[in-house]
Amino acid sequence: MDYNTLMWVTPSGIQKQPSNSYIKGISKRPENFRVLERLPLEQNDIPITFGEPQESDITLVVLDCETTGLGPDDGIIELSMVRCRYDQSGKLVTVDEELSMLQYPGRPIPPAVVEITGITDDMVRGKHIDKTRVSEILRDDPLVVAHNAKFDRPRFEQIFPSDYRWACTMDGISWPMLGYASAKLGALLQSEGWFFNAHRAMADCLAVVWLLHVVPDSLQTLLMPSVEVVVEGAYEIKDTLKSRGYKYTPNGKYWSKRFDMSKADAELDYLKPLCVYKSRAYTREINPRTEFR
Repeated sequence: MDYNTLMWVTPSGIQKQPSNSYIKGISKRPENFRVLERLPLEQNDIPITFGEPQESDITLVVLDCETTGLGPDDGIIELSMVRCRYDQSGKLVTVDEELSMLQYPGRPIPPAVVEITGITDDMVRGKHIDKTRVSEILRDDPLVVAHNAKFDRPRFEQIFPSDYRWACTMDGISWPMLGYASAKLGALLQSEGWFFNAHRAMADCLAVVWLLHVVPDSLQTLLMPSVEVVVEGAYEIKDTLKSRGYKYTPNGKYWSKRFDMSKADAELDYLKPLCVYKSRAYTREINPRTEFR
């Protein structure tokens, strides 16, 4: 093997030596190193079996879109979906099906998007998303999961209007409260000792599939019925809310955070003496069939 081909370049342009060049240093001072392992899921290996399927297994379809930009009118250029099963403890049982399709967005792909994704105008010319295949992988009303469902659901439903149940691995789990420094997909997996090649839809889907497998109780948290605690007119306590994990919604001018139903009342009791003047706190039901639109 030509180990020079295993060298890699950081975003800042620094060329790093291949992993085997660190073996001597690791053997001498292992406390000075942390090892990252490549995600063990590959599109070409699907279907993949990790255990014996049971009737009680939980079926998910993980979805990711690559688009021409971040605006509401930007079109999808790539859609990937992965159908998988987890057991009741949250461990991955099977990765059953996948689809990955390119689509012409109706206008040239911006150079910045080409640089990030590697998807060019030539690759998408004449391509479209096969809605029949999308319907098939979504059979039997599975839970649809995305890492940033607020972004993916509206864009997906531009081409495939539906009322499936959705969940979000970025906003549906309080990562900072679990000790993670960031809710970004790559950072979460790095914290668990894994890396993957991001910015293509299938790679991101498989990363979410593996994240739910390796982080204990993450799937159970995602599935747990929850409500949103909303605080309006809370300028005086905004720092307190931010420190407690609340997020601000500028167009609605409110702060909000998801809570398990069993913990929402205690949070309201905590907020009640803090809400003075025109501020108020209340709970709002979260409906997975309409959330993230």
